[in-house]
Amino acid sequence: MSPAALGPTRIACAAGVLLALLGVAHAEEPASYEFLLRQGRLQFEYKQFAEATQTLAQACATAEGARDAQCFTQLAAAAERAGEIGQALEAWDSAGRLGLPGAGPETKRLRSQWGAAVFVPPPGRDLPTWPGAMTFEGLLIDPALKEALAAIQGRVAADGLPAGERWLPAGDYALGDASWTVVAGEPVEVLLPTSSAPWRPQAFQLHSGPLAPLGGPGELGLGLRVLSGDTPGGGLGLVPIGGGLEVRLGRHAGPTRLELRVAAGLQPTRSTTDDDRGGFAVPITGQADLGLDLAPSSTLTLTPHVGFVGGSLGRMLVACRAENRAGTVVADGECRLPAAGVGGAAGLDFAVPIDARGRLQFRWGLQGEAGGGWLMAGTGDALKGDGHDLLAATPWRFGWIRGGVDVGASIRF
Repeated sequence: MSPAALGPTRIACAAGVLLALLGVAHAEEPASYEFLLRQGRLQFEYKQFAEATQTLAQACATAEGARDAQCFTQLAAAAERAGEIGQALEAWDSAGRLGLPGAGPETKRLRSQWGAAVFVPPPGRDLPTWPGAMTFEGLLIDPALKEALAAIQGRVAADGLPAGERWLPAGDYALGDASWTVVAGEPVEVLLPTSSAPWRPQAFQLHSGPLAPLGGPGELGLGLRVLSGDTPGGGLGLVPIGGGLEVRLGRHAGPTRLELRVAAGLQPTRSTTDDDRGGFAVPITGQADLGLDLAPSSTLTLTPHVGFVGGSLGRMLVACRAENRAGTVVADGECRLPAAGVGGAAGLDFAVPIDARGRLQFRWGLQGEAGGGWLMAGTGDALKGDGHDLLAATPWRFGWIRGGVDVGASIRF
């Protein structure tokens, strides 16, 4: 079939496919040594030393570059200006093995000005450190040395101190709470404080990629909560909704979380016989639970948890019978009596970091509770403020169930 029979549209489509295939083949073809060398030199001339170092390293990794001592000398020059002294020393060593006579003196010169620092994070922490201003105290006369140090300080301000070995000009340094001294030609090991290195969480990840760093495995939180519930069968005069404050203290170990909570609130009460009698119960409860951290994204954590909850449920309005102190009058009515309870809890917490370091988190959660309770008063107990003694109350024991939401913030440390 002739091209005319194919039609202009089909010819254009076929040409597009052919050009695309040729473009893919060209993209997959590695850059030549000469191209990388020219590109690296151009980047060096424009003082793009970090980029020139990367490009020239690729050039020297080719078959032609590995046999050219001049490639390694140019790589060494770019790496030194970028502050990558370890890479510059390796480049001079390679040039020396290829017979360049000036490689040895250049290596000695670098080792007379620079020293190697190895940064060690504290247990449970990881590198790079938090980004910050790395200060230097010392005397630098060589402009190239000053320029290299400035490049290093710029990277630390953007990315933090890296893992492994970092060569620095001789002198005294500080980054946050960390300080160290570099001696020319000698290695120094720097143990970093916990304030300098981030704690990286461990969780069952539901996504690919690393989790965002957090302030630490400890967690202190404060939140508001709203609860809704009652006692099956009634009899306690509770309004079905209440609220309060909650304080949390937790510890993350791997993907698990152990947390203790203390909550205090107001639970409205109501009378079944007198609309003017109401008031509030003040429940104060504690909770201990175990959770499992799940990470559906790098910044969102889901923690399903189960545990035990118990404590004072406050003073309830209950039907009661009492007699006066003289023993002459017996009355039926309502008494406000203290109650306590214990039970189980289950819920789901959500947390996302607010600040860049993950020290402050926004949290919200859902929780349900169920358990048994009892009145903390018995026959013969004096009733507060009315000169009567308790004879009986209904119910003495009861079940309670409630659920609710909480919203707050937490600090990681």
